[in-house]
Amino acid sequence: FVDFATSRGLFAGTSETTFAPEATLTAAEIYQTLYNIAGTKSEDAAETDPWWTDAMTWAAETGVYEGKAEEFTNHDAPRSEVKEIMDLYLKTVVGNAEVELFQGNQDGDMMWDKTITRAEWAQVLVRVAANPMPLAE
Repeated sequence: FVDFATSRGLFAGTSETTFAPEATLTAAEIYQTLYNIAGTKSEDAAETDPWWTDAMTWAAETGVYEGKAEEFTNHDAPRSEVKEIMDLYLKTVVGNAEVELFQGNQDGDMMWDKTITRAEWAQVLVRVAANPMPLAE
């Protein structure tokens, strides 16, 4: 999952040599990844302050973020928020809200109140790619 996401430039590691799969994912990382998938990746994103500015502007303009980009504050993202973001992304950008992207644990618990890890996000990206959706190459 991690190789798929990183090899396509959709999702980067935490450094040149580390991915940190068990680290929690932030909301800004989610919006940045979706921005990258949409093919709108900005080469000078690292030069903006904060680094997620371009992605949040795109998310607000497309309806993936229901707020003003300049009012966004970054935070660890619980699975329930990631699901809401993905539902908006699938509806507004892809036009397909019928994709099941999340799986629960062995007991079927979806763990909506738990934060999502970087490895779990990579799994979601693989599920996105397995459906007929636009992916930047």
